[in-house]
Amino acid sequence: MSINLTTPLHSLRAYLSGAVTLNEPNYFVSYLAKRANDNEEEEFSVVGFFSSATPIVLVSPPDGSTLLRKSISEILIHNEDSVSCTVNLAVVIASVEYHFVTKAVGAEQTLHYSPTSGFQLF
Repeated sequence: MSINLTTPLHSLRAYLSGAVTLNEPNYFVSYLAKRANDNEEEEFSVVGFFSSATPIVLVSPPDGSTLLRKSISEILIHNEDSVSCTVNLAVVIASVEYHFVTKAVGAEQTLHYSPTSGFQLF
């Protein structure tokens, strides 16, 4: 399963659901960006944490002029809390969310994504 953002209308969004308490899972996302003037792909990464059930943008859309495509190469979401949380991921296309994964991440567990392995809990 690959996750590709291919237009300025595509982004990757995540949020917590269920009984959100004081969970503040942290995340790391790595992606390859294809530039318009180059056949090479450049690797980028973003880090942060969830602070509530409010959706956050993990990867912003490609701008369509200098960046043509963003291909997600890895997602890590680690729950350092003592209680589990439910993580939801969606691709947003023209303001419509398309949910593709909902996973309960236990205390001290990590949700990992790669294009070759899909989603796994560790």
